[in-house]
Amino acid sequence: MDFMSDSLVNGRKFRTLNVIDDCSREALAIEIDTSISAKRVIRTLEQIIAW
Repeated sequence: MDFMSDSLVNGRKFRTLNVIDDCSREALAIEIDTSISAKRVIRTLEQIIAW
């Protein structure tokens, strides 16, 4: 699980949440938004577990 942040040309910032399987290097989840709350992280992880 990794968080990254960057900004657009107009200065607007965005964040990404990447969840990657270390063995297969498969992306299990990628979330991109201007803000990623703890609730959203938990929901994403729960979706991965349920899958």
